Amino acid sequence: MELFRDMKIKGCAPDQFTYNILIASFCNRGRLEEALDLLREMESKGCARNVITYNTLIDGLCKNRRIKEAEEIFDQMELQGVSRNLRTFNSLIDGLCKHNRVDEGVILMDQMILEGLKPDKFTYNSLLTHYYRDGNIKKAADIVQVMTSNGCEPDAVTYGTLISGLCKAGRVEIASRLLRTIQLKGFVPAPQAYNPIIQALYRKQRIKEGMRLFREMESGNPPDAITYKIVFRGLCSGGGPIAEALDFAIEMTEKGYIPEFSSFSMLAEGLCALSMEDELVKLVDLVMTKAKFSASEISMVMGFLKIRKYQDAMANFERILNIRQPRRSYRY
Repeated sequence: MELFRDMKIKGCAPDQFTYNILIASFCNRGRLEEALDLLREMESKGCARNVITYNTLIDGLCKNRRIKEAEEIFDQMELQGVSRNLRTFNSLIDGLCKHNRVDEGVILMDQMILEGLKPDKFTYNSLLTHYYRDGNIKKAADIVQVMTSNGCEPDAVTYGTLISGLCKAGRVEIASRLLRTIQLKGFVPAPQAYNPIIQALYRKQRIKEGMRLFREMESGNPPDAITYKIVFRGLCSGGGPIAEALDFAIEMTEKGYIPEFSSFSMLAEGLCALSMEDELVKLVDLVMTKAKFSASEISMVMGFLKIRKYQDAMANFERILNIRQPRRSYRY
């Protein structure tokens, strides 16, 4: 910005390219007032605005929940004779859908078609995501059908969103069949497609099926941190063999995925109840090492374990673990 001011002081008028770079920088940092000030400055200086200028502002305003202003910029483009492109419409449609104004998003999609633009995967996925979150599976399925009929082949994001919606609605069997369908089409499903089904299976106490699907993932797109959390939580709360939960805790920790304490504490209680304290001590030691506990922290926790003060050990273990691995929420 200092260089920008120097340019003007020295009589070197900024051009459209310079303004666009600065507007994009301000939008990326959430400094929208400064970005809008630059737009007004362009207008007052007679510097032409192009589709990049307006698209950047519309996208920035939508991402910062300022939809009304984004709509005003959208309308301003027509008044200024600047042709709107696919990105212009997609940004605003996505913003409208995220603010529960999906009907207006659909109208805008119709408008883009009238203006000679063809909706793409991003357009349809914005609508699909809204319907999934709203629990409207029929509408979501209709969007996929419209996509296909219009020659826009659904992608991994589309299928992942639809699978999540089906699982949320309790239709795990249909979600599982859809997973198989996309595999037959040659897609290698991402964890985002597998995770909701695995989670639904564990919630229904279908532990073997959940684990089978987890192992299947390992031959394609590998499980992510969320997958490991879902499986570990399912094993710890599902009433299955404690040895399986213990083995999985060791496996995920050795691969660098630190167990969530809420699930870990269930496993710890089970191990103590079955007089498997030695296994608990080994597991805690492994987790502390992988989570990079300091020597003094390890010594303190191990000290409590050696004198069989398990509650004190777990309380300190949890406190330090939350510092080392801040809890992250995850939902489907």
